[in-house]
Amino acid sequence: MDKINVLWMNNGDESLLHFVDDAKKHGIIIDTCKNMKDCYVKLDSNKWDAIVINAVCRLEDEKPKISNLDIPVKKLRKHNPDTPRFVVLNKEKLNYIEHAHLKVLDESEEYYLLIPSAIPLYEAIRRKVINNPEAIVKRKYADVLNFLPDDKLIKLLVKLEFSDITKDTTIPNECRKILEKLKRSHLFGNVYISDDIFNGLTKEHEKDGDYNFHAETYKELSLNDFSRAFGLATNVPIHVKRSIYACTSVNQTGSHDTYIDTLIEKGEAPYATRTLLLELLNILHWCSNFGNNTFDLQIKRNRNNF
Repeated sequence: MDKINVLWMNNGDESLLHFVDDAKKHGIIIDTCKNMKDCYVKLDSNKWDAIVINAVCRLEDEKPKISNLDIPVKKLRKHNPDTPRFVVLNKEKLNYIEHAHLKVLDESEEYYLLIPSAIPLYEAIRRKVINNPEAIVKRKYADVLNFLPDDKLIKLLVKLEFSDITKDTTIPNECRKILEKLKRSHLFGNVYISDDIFNGLTKEHEKDGDYNFHAETYKELSLNDFSRAFGLATNVPIHVKRSIYACTSVNQTGSHDTYIDTLIEKGEAPYATRTLLLELLNILHWCSNFGNNTFDLQIKRNRNNF
C-alpha cells in the first residue's frame, strides 16, 4: 500500500518528534500541529488518511491539559466523521481524573498509550486506513482530488465505489454544484446556461442567415452550439465537450425535480447516476492534466462552525 498521511496534533511537544521518524519505518508519514486551531487549518487540504490527537492537548496557545480533549474530539467527530481518528497518551498509568476525561471517546475513536511502544498505534492506523472508504477513493482518484480537493466530491466518489446509487436522485444536483465550481477555472467560459446565452446564440445564428434557430433549452442545442454557449475553446477535447454536454443536460433538469428525477427514482434509468459521475470524472481528469494550480480554488471551511 502507498504511504499513509497522518495529521498529529501533538502540542509541539519535542519529546514526541521521534515518533515521526519511527512511523516512516511503518509507511506512515506524520505531519504535526501544535494545537486544535492549527489542526483545522491543515485539515483543509483533504489529504489526511487519519488524525491523531494527544489526549493532553491545546486549543490554541494555552498550557496543554487533558480537560481540553472533549472539544477537538467532538468537533472532529462532527466535521470529519469519515476520517479515522486516534487518541494517544504518553503515559503508562492513568489517574482517576485523566481516566474520566477519556470517557468522551466512543467507538469511532481508538485510544493508545505510546509507552512502551507506539507500534500498536501504527498497526491500528494502517489496518483502519486500508479499510476506510474515504482513504480508498482519495488514492484511486488522486488526480481529480488534487485538482479539486472538495469534500462533496469525495463523498460522491465514496458513493460511486461503495453504494447502490441506482435510485439516488441527489446525484444530479450534487454533480451540478461541482460543475458550477468550474466556472472559476480559466479552462471554461460559462458552465451554467442562462437566458442571456440563448439570446446570444440566436443572434449568432441570425448573423449566419439562420432564422430558424429556436432552441429554448440546452437539450435542444447541437454540440457546436453548446460548445459556443459554454465558451469551450478548440483546445477542449471532443470527449470533454461531450461529457460537459451530457453531464449538464441531465444535471440541470435533475436539479429541478423534473422527469430525470422521476426516471431515476423509478429505476427506469438504472445507469444514469453512475454515468453522470463518470462523465464528471472525465472533465476533472482532463483539467488535472494542467497541474494542481490550474483551478484556482481553495476550499476553506467556515471555522466559525467549529
